[in-house]
Amino acid sequence: QDAFGALLVYDITRPTTFDTVLDWKRDIDERMILPTGEAPPVLLVGAKCDLETASADTAELDRFCADHGFYGWFDVSAKTGFNVDTCARCLAEKILDDEYNIDHKVGENARFRPAD
Repeated sequence: QDAFGALLVYDITRPTTFDTVLDWKRDIDERMILPTGEAPPVLLVGAKCDLETASADTAELDRFCADHGFYGWFDVSAKTGFNVDTCARCLAEKILDDEYNIDHKVGENARFRPAD
């Protein structure tokens, strides 16, 4: 509820996991409201891209994200580490770009200290 962003992860090798993505996105948008009153940035993350059976249509994912309010998408591999840091960094930078979020949270909770 008090988060400033989210990673919504699905399994690229199991298309049925993608079927629930919009339900989760709606849940996030309804429950996580930024101090500005806006929905937080949400990255769509396709896990297990290292497997041979994994495939993604990049144009379709771009369109899907634009149509449904995702900040963007990444394919990642927890096994190899591919794109994991890049994905997390992308979301963190988006969150930290909004100074209102940071100023509001620091005023509310002095323990919050984003890394430099």
